[in-house]
Amino acid sequence: MADYREIKGLKVPYLSSDLPSASANTQEGGVWYNSSTGKLRAFIAFDTWATTKSLGTARYALAVGPAGTQTAGLAHGGLISSASALTEEYDGSAWTESGDLNTAKRSHASAGTQTACLSFGGHTTTAVAINEEYNGSAWSEEADLNLARRHLAGAGVSTAALAFGGYHPANKNESETWNGTAWTEGNNLNTARANLGGLGISTAA
Repeated sequence: MADYREIKGLKVPYLSSDLPSASANTQEGGVWYNSSTGKLRAFIAFDTWATTKSLGTARYALAVGPAGTQTAGLAHGGLISSASALTEEYDGSAWTESGDLNTAKRSHASAGTQTACLSFGGHTTTAVAINEEYNGSAWSEEADLNLARRHLAGAGVSTAALAFGGYHPANKNESETWNGTAWTEGNNLNTARANLGGLGISTAA
């Protein structure tokens, strides 16, 4: 088996302390042995977060993901002084207002993309099962969830989505799948909970 010297053409440096991350001698992928701690060390650089344009309207408890991407995002609903129906699209540099939800709500979930998104569950004056679909410009009402709840999570796409967890009037473990036409009850979460996140597709979330 080839060793580090054979692969890189260099010996692993033995140092009495770690290289500072700002040092000119510290390059990404650099490896050294710290003789003081007895540990093999490496330097890996990470990207950082950057500030971009804010939403047009400040609000919270809205749905933003997993619908869309970094350069084609979608934010809808939320709470200002009351539940909101506002929808905004992001193009990678700025947010633009688009067609409003039919029902103002907050603490709901979403799935899909900027031009094919679902918005389901949430809270108006109480927990709701309302489900709406976005086509890139307008929302249309679709078949509701079987269970009304807020603070739930979503995953998947507009034709194959997953809704799970949530709250009303207590933490829920119910899971439902969407086939493009209707919601069907599926296997429950192992632990009932609310204010959770979702990621993935309906069959691997």
